[in-house]
Amino acid sequence: MNIVINKIIKKWNLKKEQPIDLNQLKLNVIHGNENEINKANDELEKLKDNLDFFPKLYCQKNGHSYVVTSYYNKGETGRHSFAGYESIYEITYKCTVCGHYHYSEGATFSINREYYERKIPNDLYDDKDLQIDGRTYRMTLEEISRLEDYIVYRQKLKKKICELAGHRMKRSSYYKCICCGKEMSFDEYRDYLKDNPITLTRETFASLPTFEEYQNEKKQEEISNTDSKIITKKMKYNKYK
Repeated sequence: MNIVINKIIKKWNLKKEQPIDLNQLKLNVIHGNENEINKANDELEKLKDNLDFFPKLYCQKNGHSYVVTSYYNKGETGRHSFAGYESIYEITYKCTVCGHYHYSEGATFSINREYYERKIPNDLYDDKDLQIDGRTYRMTLEEISRLEDYIVYRQKLKKKICELAGHRMKRSSYYKCICCGKEMSFDEYRDYLKDNPITLTRETFASLPTFEEYQNEKKQEEISNTDSKIITKKMKYNKYK
């Protein structure tokens, strides 16, 4: 079997007995790409839900960290001291870790509202006793970052497919590409076809970048941009020496 065909089959997880019809292959790649985006979005939503649940697990293990967010003075008891007159207060507390509310009522001479800020304790990040689906809080954050990057890659791949293999338009009152979502009027689509003749070959799909290739290219761009900023700073510094 042709080396290029083998590469396509491996890259896009096609069955070997599946005929390599180029138009059908394009549809398979488009639909496969959309399925990957949907799967990644579903997993991302699940991971973000898990991320929100970690603080609750932490407080179940370590207890809440409450601050006073509001209070209501119901009236004085009649007792007083050097601190002033004692009053009955309805007090609202809120946990700075998980956001849980707690309400209480009691007599005290004074009470102050406290500054509230939600924060994740440092010891939560890598606590192996607190894992969801085999991941710690930090591992979940890292997987969310990876999935977000993967979705960006897949979205860019939509455009790349159309750059290489042409748009596949669905017509209603206008033309809309079922791959990348680009919209065109009848005249715009006609002019596009004239100016962008597409010769579809097996190499077209074999040349699409994998996620690993995309990550490597992105890393190289970041390194290049960092080096460029360093050079620019040095030039500015040397200018005033």
